[in-house]
Amino acid sequence: MLRTLFKASMVSGLIVLLLSGSACTPRPEKEYVYRTTLLELPENYLLDCPIQTPPDPAAYLKLGSWDKKEDVLTKDIDRRIKDAQACNLRLQEARALSAKQKAELQKSEGQNAP
Repeated sequence: MLRTLFKASMVSGLIVLLLSGSACTPRPEKEYVYRTTLLELPENYLLDCPIQTPPDPAAYLKLGSWDKKEDVLTKDIDRRIKDAQACNLRLQEARALSAKQKAELQKSEGQNAP
């Protein structure tokens, strides 16, 4: 009886060993490659904004009084100056952001070089 029990345990142990050995093959390790992608703004977004042309000369001459003419020109000049300043400020910030991203990318590429 002891011999039969010993043989049964040997057979079951052998089966467990074979099954566990076939299922536990080592997996090949994956090699991960990390890349930094720089999203650049298009060049036309980084250019200064053009200043628009003055009001239509024919319509300006039809205004009549000098006070109306002066008022139209003054408002037009003020509007253009504000538009140009706002546009140039926005573009300066975009250029600074682009330059900062390029510098960080070059720095990270320099650290990852072999």
